[in-house]
Amino acid sequence: MSDQLPPMTDTIEGPEMIENSDAAERDIPASDVSSPMLTQWTTLRKQVLQRQRELGPKAIFGAAAKSGGVYRWGLDLANLQPFDGGLFIEFLSRVATNSAVNSPRFNDLDIQQLLADINDLAAMQGDEWTIKQSAMMVVAAASLPGLFKHLDEASWWGLLGTIQEFRETWLDQDGAHPAFQIAVVEIGLTLSVFLEPLPSCRRMGEHALQALARFIDQTEDCVGAALEYPGDVRLLLASLIRCQRLLDAFADQLHGQKKRQQKRFEKLLVKLAEVGRELTVWTLALSRGEGSNAWTATTGSHANGSRRVDIGAGGLLQQATEFDRETFEPALDALLGKQSTSRRLTWMANLPDPMLHHEHAKLACMLPDWDARRGRVFVRYHGQDMHLELATGKSALLSGHFECELVVDGQSLVPGSDWELTCEYSDEDVHYLEFEQAYELGFSVQRQIALLREDRCCMFADAVIQQDYLGEPDNANRQIEYFARLPVCDDVRCEPDDDVNEVFLHHDSPQALLLPLQADEWRTSRSAQKLTVTNQGNLLLSDSASGQLYSPLWIDLAKKRFQSRRTWRQLAVGENLNTLPRSAAASFRIQCGTSQWILYRSLHEGGPRSFFGKQMITDFFAARFQAHDQSWEQLIVVEGNEEST
Repeated sequence: MSDQLPPMTDTIEGPEMIENSDAAERDIPASDVSSPMLTQWTTLRKQVLQRQRELGPKAIFGAAAKSGGVYRWGLDLANLQPFDGGLFIEFLSRVATNSAVNSPRFNDLDIQQLLADINDLAAMQGDEWTIKQSAMMVVAAASLPGLFKHLDEASWWGLLGTIQEFRETWLDQDGAHPAFQIAVVEIGLTLSVFLEPLPSCRRMGEHALQALARFIDQTEDCVGAALEYPGDVRLLLASLIRCQRLLDAFADQLHGQKKRQQKRFEKLLVKLAEVGRELTVWTLALSRGEGSNAWTATTGSHANGSRRVDIGAGGLLQQATEFDRETFEPALDALLGKQSTSRRLTWMANLPDPMLHHEHAKLACMLPDWDARRGRVFVRYHGQDMHLELATGKSALLSGHFECELVVDGQSLVPGSDWELTCEYSDEDVHYLEFEQAYELGFSVQRQIALLREDRCCMFADAVIQQDYLGEPDNANRQIEYFARLPVCDDVRCEPDDDVNEVFLHHDSPQALLLPLQADEWRTSRSAQKLTVTNQGNLLLSDSASGQLYSPLWIDLAKKRFQSRRTWRQLAVGENLNTLPRSAAASFRIQCGTSQWILYRSLHEGGPRSFFGKQMITDFFAARFQAHDQSWEQLIVVEGNEEST
């Protein structure tokens, strides 16, 4: 099958272009159609509606078509402004599946405004909207048969023309882009199956097959391109599943074709399933415990409605498990809290790896295991920005831009590079990522994100490093002010303790305990590091030091420890019988009930250093400490930005 798509020369039809008409091979723009004969319009409607009864969405998608849900898979209706908050999309999806639209919320719906919005949608520009834009145009395309009841002839032909013209704009675009698959392939298959009586729509079927081959032949590229838009990954997966079902229907139109063509068709389905499996792993990993997608709205009726069509019976996630039931069904059950995946059972369940990282897309999912109740960390480090989400149970606690600001000697510094991954490590105890971003004046920020899997703890820490810290005597006296903003979800409440430097994150009940390790435990003591709540309800971690600094934030997600006595301490770090300043190294001991941990971070090279009775040369060290026998259980050692055990 050639990658070169044939030119589309007959995409816009008038009502005269019904099969067996002499005009069937002519281009007749809708604007040139003068008064179509009523009999032709009636014939077209009859043919299309008859096909809908025989091979419509309900026949193709089954239970997934109920109430139009199949066409709302992955669409975050809460964020579809200015399109009436998703009301138009819900209306069109119901019309597409011949579902009832007599609900009071549709009473005042303006059809002409709907058409105007679709025209505006088709003309929209901007990378942020391309995938959503294509997915919404699919809904419009699927609704065309049902819109016979709601539109006059001219409006119906105009809408068809708008959809076809939109599809044409993507024909010469990047064949690995998710919007190419949705706009060119799915719209083409949708029109060819549901508007089969129209010659140009029918011919789109073969063209869509060639476009699909072009897309899925680049499996690695198309998956990577999709993951660059993590909030829209579900839209691509939804499109692939719908296309898989449409291809089964389209196979009827290939009946009687040569065996070579049928074989090509079968290979296409196999490749589609490969891409579908890869995207399903990422979709499940990027999901929260209540079924919503990471970095999407957490509140509102539309958010709840979007979740229901994705996780309910016949929903997107359940349908996606069909790509590999043995692997994905237990993963989905664990995600939704229907089945425990404690460590002793994980090996029996054939679950995917709980650490996913795509370096091209610059996206990572860090899961203790596939049970979302145990917490999940999502990281996207795109360009100079880093977006982070921390979720546990059915709550997203932190979600959004993880901002950092540096002020040196009163001068605000700006980043001089993108975030770069410098270290990655994962085993049965810990997932660990380290990043670096250069700033002006020879400074850089090294960011650590660690998830202790069994302990249900995580750590976010920034080290502010000078390139030539030891080379110039004055560098040690440079005054650094550091600020990091952590975005708290709208339905989460921050509750600082009155006496000690700790903050609880509440969602109905306490979900996480935050400890600023560089701060003194008691609020009455003077500490350079502070964890405060802003007027907008977000968290601000601030710190200051001379020369260099290390500012860690410890987060405990285990509710059973919230009532336990807890404390933390900064430990002295020694070298050559001297105590090192904070600008050279830092070490901490954290205790919650019977659980204890030791952390150490070096900020520049040096000889063997000692802390808490241990001596080593390393960049970063984390361990569990067993107080009853004074033993250490090493979790991770990082040496020179290289992982080791």
